[in-house]
Amino acid sequence: HSVHVWHAMSEPQTSWAFVVLGLATSTLGPTLGPFALLLFGAIAGGLLALGKEPAMSKGEGFRYVFVSVALAMALTGIAVWLVEKYTAIPGNIALMPMSLAIAAGRAHILKLVERLVGALGTFVEAVAASKGTGK
Repeated sequence: HSVHVWHAMSEPQTSWAFVVLGLATSTLGPTLGPFALLLFGAIAGGLLALGKEPAMSKGEGFRYVFVSVALAMALTGIAVWLVEKYTAIPGNIALMPMSLAIAAGRAHILKLVERLVGALGTFVEAVAASKGTGK
């Protein structure tokens, strides 16, 4: 005689991120849906960062959020690739949180870029000076 053991299957878990992704994709299509999520996350992050800044005019506020969104649009692809490569999180799920985090971290990211550009400029000057002196 063989004994069959019935294991109770757990209920499937549906994350809110899958629901939001599904709604965006079904509404806007497979290309525009994820893009809309990325854009929404970037705008939300930009507004979050703007809230921490001292009062500014509407135009300055718009420029601030615009730069935050542009920065998030430029860096989210590589950030999502890294998340996908080193975690079990699918890239399409990481789009909105990563774009939000990048836009919200705008000030820190721009300071880092400024330091990197400064270091690169110093390096180029040093190389040019050594070439000029024949060293």
